Amino acid sequence: MEACIKKKLEERNDRIIKSVVKKAEKVCPGAIALIGIAGSFHSGDIYEKSDLDLCIVANDDSASKAASCG
Repeated sequence: MEACIKKKLEERNDRIIKSVVKKAEKVCPGAIALIGIAGSFHSGDIYEKSDLDLCIVANDDSASKAASCG
């Protein structure tokens, strides 16, 4: 994979993760214990159209609020 494509994907992933953290801090502060990366970005088997698979570990039931679109 070309370095510029990999860099763009990594920047996109960084924006996505920061958005998830920001929303969680707003709607359910303290509810997210851990965000891990799974799938092709974890295994290193990425390609131009790879998506981002996240594993989110919650401290309590309020973390489900972060999944809402509102």
